[in-house]
Amino acid sequence: MRLKRTLHQMTALTIWALMGIVPMLLIAQDAAPPVYPAYLLQESTLSHLDLATGDRTLVANFASLSSIAATQPDRVDRRLWAADVDPSGRYLYQIEAWGHSTNPRIPGAPTGAALVRVNLTTFEREPVFNRANVFNFVLSPNGQRMLVFFYAGEYLHSTQMVCVWHVITGNCMTLDYDYVARTGFWVDEDTFVIGTNDSDPLRLIEADTKVQSIITLPHEWYIYWAAPIPTSNSLLIYVHPREILLEIPPISFILYDIPTGNTHLLPYSALDTSDYLTIDEILISPDTQYMLYKGLRTALVDFTSGALIQEFTAAYSADWIDDHTLLIQGSRNDGPLEIMRVDASTSQVQTLLSGEDAEGLLLFP
Repeated sequence: MRLKRTLHQMTALTIWALMGIVPMLLIAQDAAPPVYPAYLLQESTLSHLDLATGDRTLVANFASLSSIAATQPDRVDRRLWAADVDPSGRYLYQIEAWGHSTNPRIPGAPTGAALVRVNLTTFEREPVFNRANVFNFVLSPNGQRMLVFFYAGEYLHSTQMVCVWHVITGNCMTLDYDYVARTGFWVDEDTFVIGTNDSDPLRLIEADTKVQSIITLPHEWYIYWAAPIPTSNSLLIYVHPREILLEIPPISFILYDIPTGNTHLLPYSALDTSDYLTIDEILISPDTQYMLYKGLRTALVDFTSGALIQEFTAAYSADWIDDHTLLIQGSRNDGPLEIMRVDASTSQVQTLLSGEDAEGLLLFP
């Protein structure tokens, strides 16, 4: 699981609207593209990012906005809401929105949207999920399935729904929930977690059969959200006491064993400041030694003790590239936007790109 912008983030996701991106690609290649650990999607380019130096290698160029103005005048104001490269490195998926609603209930909302797949070998562009109110997606670890989130009706004022889209068949199986959270995550290639509007909000679901398990905790805990723990069959659930008397306490963390339902409260809480009264996202290192959690600010801590290693003003996109190294797109000390390589074992931060060079969507296959 990686911290990415789509949305939305969605309960936690940050919507990045890149104005004027029109992914009609000009180059063609014969061989399948190599898989890179990180890509940077900007207004006119998709580049591979060298994780040691920050050097960018062009993967694809995009057509100019004017090239479609004559044939698609209603879609000239396209903006990108979410994007990801599949694990094979062969496809770029992105949600494109266009138009601006004049409805006073939803001023500026898009009038149309679509989930689009771009083949990075042939550079063919194909809409794969046409629904005006689609707003987020989450690829499975093997890239064969996708959780697609959309509104049932009016944007922002109707039920949020999710379907499981199968890459090969193109079928999207809608899950029968009255309301779901704005994102989810995959535990493995066949199983995922979503949030529902219920006192026990977390649902563990098998993708093919739709068989679900309700993740329950002792009643005294109010669940915010959860994150998968790498190479384990466990989740980390972040919670508050359900009964709050005088002031909101720091977020607590509970280990949840999926097969047994057993729980264990970690011996520390989130940083006790107003920046972490709620937590949107968590990323745990592959060897479970470190954890990155995101509230109004973002903290990198030791997973065993909770001790602070580094704090960032913002982290818009991040992922672990090995057991102790993070790649983060964000800022620190209220400074400019950066793409940073962070060594959790030493707390050292290396700036790879900064300012305008660091803008765009940082993607991790």
